[in-house]
Amino acid sequence: MEIHFEAGLKRPRDATESAKLVSEAAVAVRCHARILPTWIQYRNEKDNTQFNAFLDHLSMRFKLDPKDDATKQACTHVFQSALRQYRYHLRKSHFEGKANNEIAQTSPVEYITDEDWTTLVKHSSDTKYQANCLKNKTNRSKVKFQQTTGSRSYIAHCEALVNSCYFLLFLCHIIVSILTCSKYRGKPARTKKNLNRMQCKSSRIATPAR
Repeated sequence: MEIHFEAGLKRPRDATESAKLVSEAAVAVRCHARILPTWIQYRNEKDNTQFNAFLDHLSMRFKLDPKDDATKQACTHVFQSALRQYRYHLRKSHFEGKANNEIAQTSPVEYITDEDWTTLVKHSSDTKYQANCLKNKTNRSKVKFQQTTGSRSYIAHCEALVNSCYFLLFLCHIIVSILTCSKYRGKPARTKKNLNRMQCKSSRIATPAR
């Protein structure tokens, strides 16, 4: 499947392409990337080992150009988002609501090494990190208007809305055509001519003067 990226956009416009990309990105992060505590550690890598492995996995699954700047920019954002969501999943599953002595000291996850797991445990036990988590939780509770697009990105949601509008217009055109045919069926030519005149007059009245 070919994924189309546009400069300046973080996700593909097509909703199907975006959904498949995000789904495969989650698999790549779980199975092929190291789970480090912060995004800065990935960004400070000199050779971008983790991102390149992530991009190679996507290149095997999809038809995309890994050397294109727009592709790199979008995949970087997808990589960052997938890492953040997976770290959140790990925190909810293995850290949240547990005392420090109840947290596993060796990795209970198949693709995470004991060394990386120890780093995650130290990071989650940090008092500054816990204070920031509590502050962020409080701030999220103050949000009045939640987003309603689900897991679909805003760009893909807008594209889907446009496609659905075109479909509705096409459907309305078909319905009007059917009603018009049924209205004319069995009527003499003079009646049809009068109906056409009435429709022309109504369209002129409905059209505002410029």
